[in-house]
Amino acid sequence: MVLYQAKTQVVNNSIFHSVFAVFAVITTWASILLSYLFFGAWFLFSFLIIIWCADIFAYFGGRSFWWL
Repeated sequence: MVLYQAKTQVVNNSIFHSVFAVFAVITTWASILLSYLFFGAWFLFSFLIIIWCADIFAYFGGRSFWWL
């Protein structure tokens, strides 16, 4: 929408971005801590392995379709 309206001025919302970044980090660490406490270390480790594998496969899958 910004490109459609041709607005090229940059609005500096550094306080909003800083608050959002702190909120994102705190909620991420809280979810990791809660999953560790409720399900254990092996569940958390296997969950992270699945995410890493999916990310790697998506990268190479996207690289194989570079001509599209």
